[in-house]
Amino acid sequence: MPTPVRANATILRDQRGVPHISASDPYDLFFAHGYAQAQDRLWQMDYLRRWAHGRISEVLGSEKFTEDIVARTLGITELSQELLEGSHAESRDMFLAFADGVNAWISALPAGLPIEFELLGYEPDPWSATDSVAILRRWAWYLTGRLPVISTPEVVRATIGDREAAFYQPDGPLVYIVPPGSYLPEPRWPHLPMADGPDTAWGPQEPGGSNNWAIAPGLSAGGFGMVASDPHVYFNLPSDLTEVHLHGAGYDVVGSAYAGVPIPRIGRNRDLAFGITNNICMQRDLYVERLHPEDENRYLDGDEWLPIEHRTSEIAIRDQPAQMLDIRFAHGRPIVDHMVADAALPRNIWEPERGAHRAFVAWVGFERSDEPKAFMDLCRSRTVQTAARRSPAFVAPPGTTCWPTPTARWPINAPVPSLRGRGWRGIGTPTIRSTPGRDISCSMVSKLDNPARGWVASANNPTAPPDYPYPLNGAWTVEDRAARAEPCSKS
Repeated sequence: MPTPVRANATILRDQRGVPHISASDPYDLFFAHGYAQAQDRLWQMDYLRRWAHGRISEVLGSEKFTEDIVARTLGITELSQELLEGSHAESRDMFLAFADGVNAWISALPAGLPIEFELLGYEPDPWSATDSVAILRRWAWYLTGRLPVISTPEVVRATIGDREAAFYQPDGPLVYIVPPGSYLPEPRWPHLPMADGPDTAWGPQEPGGSNNWAIAPGLSAGGFGMVASDPHVYFNLPSDLTEVHLHGAGYDVVGSAYAGVPIPRIGRNRDLAFGITNNICMQRDLYVERLHPEDENRYLDGDEWLPIEHRTSEIAIRDQPAQMLDIRFAHGRPIVDHMVADAALPRNIWEPERGAHRAFVAWVGFERSDEPKAFMDLCRSRTVQTAARRSPAFVAPPGTTCWPTPTARWPINAPVPSLRGRGWRGIGTPTIRSTPGRDISCSMVSKLDNPARGWVASANNPTAPPDYPYPLNGAWTVEDRAARAEPCSKS
């Protein structure tokens, strides 16, 4: 490769165009991956980083303004800079090398810019390591934000009152990823009482959704362990996932990475295969703050009125004047009234005498974590035990992971990290505050290891039954994909 690699890197493409990248130095390996991915997906990568940073309107116009407001309100750019600075040196070096590779391709562009840039009349900015981190965090919000899951029940509750529980009662069977007896039911979470169970916490009921499963060697025709990972997300072309084979510098992994990101999240090495799907446990919550009756720029915190903090962000819009966004904060978290359906705001569902209020969001994704390092370690794992030790580092989004070895073990892990707040869903009143952050210890994470039935599966269904010792809430699906897992696995 005629680029500034440290030693040597080779990119070979198979008949389907998938890059097979070899290098002895980790910098060269991820540099070459950035170079190859930019060859294939440069405009898509630029689109995704604009989506993450809140800069889509700048090139596509006002129809994307709402997306920019979400990204700016969440502060994805600032958050990603903090995450990069606090990440493990190995993952930080990976992002920097990948960015160098992307920029090497941008500098070369032997055939000119991809046609999308030509049609829209702009050139890409240099790629940065923060861009890749931002894409991952924005993706985490896509999988876990979903504020209507919280706000809609508030409207239902205000409209039909005591009939809410019946309204949310699922029609389908309750199928849990991890069955009873797969965990210790004690000690229970001491901070708050358990919810009544996850049987009313269901998400949209339209068909479809993501799933993964693993099959023991005895159930496969070839006598080998099998894993399938099916991450259903919005349809687009090209897909947001991109295939790659990384070989050398401690890696020999083939799989799918998110466009703009250097490390596979689904794939296999010579000893393990691994898949992940959205666990959909609640990782964010809405809290309502009471405003001062004479000054709506102050909110009540205990017995003290604190000032609402403000940050201004300018959003450029193609062929229109730029718009100024006033981002407000309470408790250091963004106020998100403008991201919640108007019908669900307190002024429309609470009695007027309760005064003026603002809703702010608490999200596990605001906290420091280093999922890329965990995926780097997973890609290099040789045993199930080593892979399992990486799972606690997967914080946002929560995932259900499964991996088999070629001939022996096939565990499934259903982590529910970073529980926050209360054990029920809906908008919190001013008297409810988030409890201090508490992660479930690795020993208490729900998991299956070599189950006698010979298969494990998840399909966005509930993680564990109500006797699980930690409160679990989520927007799980209830249609019968999970129920079909057993007959399909045995066939």
